[in-house]
Amino acid sequence: VQLLSQFLGGAVRESVHRKRMSQLTVGLAKAENIIYQYEKLQAKENPVVLSDKKLCQVCRDPFHESVFVRYPNGSLVHTHCAASRHTNTSSTHLLSSPTRRT
Repeated sequence: VQLLSQFLGGAVRESVHRKRMSQLTVGLAKAENIIYQYEKLQAKENPVVLSDKKLCQVCRDPFHESVFVRYPNGSLVHTHCAASRHTNTSSTHLLSSPTRRT
């Protein structure tokens, strides 16, 4: 009986631990989602108006298309410049930002 009691106690403890860890994971995911939603809302409140005077922060060419990438630090780049940004270390340094999301 004592052996069975030890086994059941350990099994219950493990089950409760797994359930709590699962609840913690779900809670953290929900909190992260709220942060993303807030940042998205903030980005929508600050619209970007493109003109011939706005230049890409990587290649320094003006924007001829309405498609672009906006980094959290506010810098604007062409989509093709953003795609090649990871291979160019100088532009990665230029566009680095303390915020984590785009």
